[in-house]
Amino acid sequence: MPGVLITRARQDGDTAKRFFAAHGVALRHVPLVRVEPTGLPAPALPFDAVVVTSRHGAPFLSETPGLLAKPVYAVGDATAEAVRRAGAAAVFTGGGSTTQLTDLICRDLPPGSRLLWITGTDHQDAFSAALGQNGYDVPVWPAYRAAAITPFPEDIKTALSAGEIAVVLHYSRRSAALLINGAAREHLMPHLAAADHVFISANAASAAGPLPPERLHIAAQPTESHLLQAALNRLRKQA
Repeated sequence: MPGVLITRARQDGDTAKRFFAAHGVALRHVPLVRVEPTGLPAPALPFDAVVVTSRHGAPFLSETPGLLAKPVYAVGDATAEAVRRAGAAAVFTGGGSTTQLTDLICRDLPPGSRLLWITGTDHQDAFSAALGQNGYDVPVWPAYRAAAITPFPEDIKTALSAGEIAVVLHYSRRSAALLINGAAREHLMPHLAAADHVFISANAASAAGPLPPERLHIAAQPTESHLLQAALNRLRKQA
């Protein structure tokens, strides 16, 4: 039975694995990226609070003295859990999206506060811009990056060629572009275009390029739980 493909970093697949296993759905997790430190230093202190929008940012809290003692604002529950494991004392959780996180920060902290945003090199400036418009100073620390894994994985070639993929999950614009460009190089676009593609956000879907519009779907909210449910809904409609 055709199943689901995800291509995010290896350490990010546990939630999807548990979700689809509970519904009896076959999941192929074939990473196209690996997360690694950039080695860039953090902006200069002081900060009133720290913002973390991915669990990948959590380990960097301990790299700068004093950060673990600051209030840490995490985008969602999984990120908050990683931040607590890293040793942060005061953790505040948004609703799973940067819009909700912005609202939480605006309720909690006065304008003029200086917030360190720990993020990746492929971040979107709209989040810091929204905070800036509300009067916050938001230095950005691109502490990690998602490096492409090469060559294009044989597991993906085999699964697409055999028609084993019914739905593809896209967690970011970068990983979507890597998959689509890789499939094009390997002459697999007809197979990739035959699957449904579920994107976590409209920004991620902007990389859809040559995929048929009728095969593109965007999660109701930009959270993993909504992405997974949208993928399951597509599978059920195909059944």
